[in-house]
Amino acid sequence: MKDGCRSLMVRTKVRIVLAVLTSVLLACVLAAAQDIQCGCSQTRFDRPGNCLRDCRKRINCTGCMMSPRCDALQVQAFKQMYNQALFGIGIGMLGVPRGQTNTVLVAWIINNFWKPHKVTDFNVVWGAPENTSDWAHVDPASSAGGEMTLTISPDAIWLSPAGLVVSLGHEMIHVEQLKRPSTVRMTGINSALTSFRELEASSWETRSSSFAWSIRANDFYGCLPQDERDGSQKTLACREWQVRRSIEDIRTGLRSAQYMTALERYMNEDPWIRGVWLGQNPNWKTITAGPAAEKCPNP
Repeated sequence: MKDGCRSLMVRTKVRIVLAVLTSVLLACVLAAAQDIQCGCSQTRFDRPGNCLRDCRKRINCTGCMMSPRCDALQVQAFKQMYNQALFGIGIGMLGVPRGQTNTVLVAWIINNFWKPHKVTDFNVVWGAPENTSDWAHVDPASSAGGEMTLTISPDAIWLSPAGLVVSLGHEMIHVEQLKRPSTVRMTGINSALTSFRELEASSWETRSSSFAWSIRANDFYGCLPQDERDGSQKTLACREWQVRRSIEDIRTGLRSAQYMTALERYMNEDPWIRGVWLGQNPNWKTITAGPAAEKCPNP
């Protein structure tokens, strides 16, 4: 056999092997997020609503339940709470009244996955069904020593199991931010403050920066379905652009000298900006926003 032919055959075999390995790895990645199973067909789903729609329950088999492949979700108490809230499995057996299962599930997630936070630190309310702009958001206490309000969209419960957990963890980063002391008057720099806070929370969510937050690292990110991970990455890109845009607006706007001074003080007081972002952006005073990220509004 000529050397050229032998070389071509070797390259062809290598490509075939790589293609097979790539297909296997991709299948594993996609399957890893399918943490809900129809007990009758053994079909797996990313989200509870998809399973409830397509799983045909019969007398001799179970319907939908969370049966996670993802290691971070392999917590028996969480599975029980989730299956009770989403699929009605074991209603009343865990001492949870009907109508309270979703709230109890949220409380369990905060108390166990997002320590040191406790659900009793918050006034937990469910938002209006038509308000789907945020999966959840935290509002500061109305008075010193009062409770922050954690508002949860009813649709958040229909995210993937990991998506629900991550959305609550994201809000716990905002809780930590609200507790940080600041001596800076925010007049004129609020757009930058809000953008930085959202960027920090997104960097935790996507594991794109390291920082000693009070809650654990987001071990659930790899459990998200691909579309939820893509959404998190797009949001991160938007927040990065909004930070740049807000700084550029302050630098080129009215009272720029006054507000840039206040912004610099705030940035050096905030531990995440000082410890992470400033090190990555030493020329921040001359930063320009550039083109906006896809579907990303002005800050």
